[in-house]
Amino acid sequence: MPDPKALRAADTRRAIREYLAGRRLLAFNIKDLTLGLNRDKHLTATFNPDGPEWTEREIETEAEFLVGVAHIKVATDPLGSRKSYQITPAGVLAHERGE
Repeated sequence: MPDPKALRAADTRRAIREYLAGRRLLAFNIKDLTLGLNRDKHLTATFNPDGPEWTEREIETEAEFLVGVAHIKVATDPLGSRKSYQITPAGVLAHERGE
């Protein structure tokens, strides 16, 4: 039986990528990304009506994983230190292919 934590992590990564793919030109900080995902989670392919909301820590952990595989990138505000995340072309293609 698959590890529930691993399944949740994979679902979180898919949801992040799906959310950002629908907003290709925008970059989101962790707080806004978490709020958006929890608000719109019924629109994601990984929606579980009985599942708990995502935490900022979960979103940040899985966003950094997606940065590592080049599906999203970090977009730092040039006038500040806030990190934001934006989908990459590789992330869009992976999302469109259902990978």
